Amino acid sequence: MASDSVQKTFGVALVLCVVCAVVVSSAAVILRPQQQENKLLDLKTNILASAGLLQPGIDVEKQFEQITARVVDLDTGYFTDAVDASIYDQRKASKDPSMSVSLDPKNDPAKIKRRAKFATVYIVDGEQGIERVILRIFRPLQVSVFTNIQKHQAWVAKWITLIGRLGGSANRPISRAR
Repeated sequence: MASDSVQKTFGVALVLCVVCAVVVSSAAVILRPQQQENKLLDLKTNILASAGLLQPGIDVEKQFEQITARVVDLDTGYFTDAVDASIYDQRKASKDPSMSVSLDPKNDPAKIKRRAKFATVYIVDGEQGIERVILRIFRPLQVSVFTNIQKHQAWVAKWITLIGRLGGSANRPISRAR
């Protein structure tokens, strides 16, 4: 085979592609546990920041010990043990017909079509009971961050009712991220 033949060029390109594919696939598989760990650490950091409890220079895992994850049944507004808060994924559950409910288009201003039956809330207990409740809000990608709050008044009222059942009140503001 000549040193500049078409077959040799394609052969080198094919071998190079296979070697690169093996390297990239191996890296993805080897780094998956680290990616999952970083994803969880990022979630905990965001929860601490939302609660106004994130302190730079202190281990996030240590700071997160003061927060308790609980699952709320969105139909009743009460805590439930039907699912494990540590492994429950509300986004995946909203796509599973057995773990979600279909929404009537009239009562679906965000056009999400389905909502999970349960939601994970993060609670900071204080000396007088529940001090803060942190809610993860999921939204479809096509919905703008800047939405008209009037469209979502019923949804907001439902969460205010839920917070009241958890020990909050309309007179006690929920802490925002600093």
